[in-house]
Amino acid sequence: MKIKMRRNARPNPKSGKIREWLEAEDYQICIHNIVEQEYIFSHKRKLVVYIEVEYRNQTQLENMSCRRNQWHLFMRDGYSFEALSELRKAIYYHERPYFGSERYINPGRNVRGWLAFEIPLDAGVQYIQFMTAFLKTNTVEIDITDRDIQKDPPVDLSYSR
Repeated sequence: MKIKMRRNARPNPKSGKIREWLEAEDYQICIHNIVEQEYIFSHKRKLVVYIEVEYRNQTQLENMSCRRNQWHLFMRDGYSFEALSELRKAIYYHERPYFGSERYINPGRNVRGWLAFEIPLDAGVQYIQFMTAFLKTNTVEIDITDRDIQKDPPVDLSYSR
């Protein structure tokens, strides 16, 4: 039986693993590390998942836009989360260099940094999605297992205001 794709149908997204260089259009990306850490505040607890990302520009043609909003964290229950900005949550980036909101890299260069995602305490991470652009979007999905996530000790900030 022959299956014919509709003209506007999209192919399945590419998939990959942590610590593996992946390609989507001109982008070469890698997730080097995933860390989970709980923060204890005086009146609540927060769970933060960090991902350390890196881009390489191997195009030899032009500079490349690398943005925080290209990354999304999906939970097992279907909810998804965007990376937090340092401006809103600077406390989460005190030990990990923040990737930034947008960076441009020239051919032959790379850029690397950390992104933080605040998620519900009982949420289970299923995969991370990288999205190339808003128009003519291509995606890469990186499935995450519990073995992929390094669990750091909780940070007690209950004494702070």
